[in-house]
Amino acid sequence: MEIHVSEVIDNNAHKYPSREALIFLDRRITYAQLNDRINQRANCLIDMGVKKGDHVSTLFLSCNEIVETIVAIWRAGAVVVPLSFRASPEELIYIIDHADVSAIIFQENFENMIRKISPSLPKVKRLLSSGNNPANEFIDFETNVKKQTTQHPNVNVQENDMGTIVYTSGTTGKPKGVVILHKTLMGQLQVLYL
Repeated sequence: MEIHVSEVIDNNAHKYPSREALIFLDRRITYAQLNDRINQRANCLIDMGVKKGDHVSTLFLSCNEIVETIVAIWRAGAVVVPLSFRASPEELIYIIDHADVSAIIFQENFENMIRKISPSLPKVKRLLSSGNNPANEFIDFETNVKKQTTQHPNVNVQENDMGTIVYTSGTTGKPKGVVILHKTLMGQLQVLYL
């Protein structure tokens, strides 16, 4: 298995389990805790039918869960298609449809937006709400995550696999999807720490 961002966290969890990996407001998470949470999220996605190469969108404000979710999508072998909370409903529909997204994981406070656009998203099979009290029409992602094992899912992710598709702002036309491979993500990570 080639090294990618997901495996960097796994390696750090084994080398430095008690070191802090994430700090957000008053929450502090060690590498061991982060790795376990990523594994649970990845296993949950796999159990729900997300396969290697599937495109999964995320819609969150800043929080620990967005980091855990993005890395879990990678660990499950899927491709992250991040969505901006600043995008209009029409822009979200275009990006989700154009990117062939099959699942959307979103923070609970975006349920109204997802409810509004979901009838226009025929390719999306799973709407996963992340929060404490999601509406019944959505899959309760956090409750399902807690039922999962912390065992590494062991999906074979290669450095030339797609990691992310980021959409441009579309100032001169429709937004365009920019594919970022896992090896590119690793290169960007290494530059940050040189």
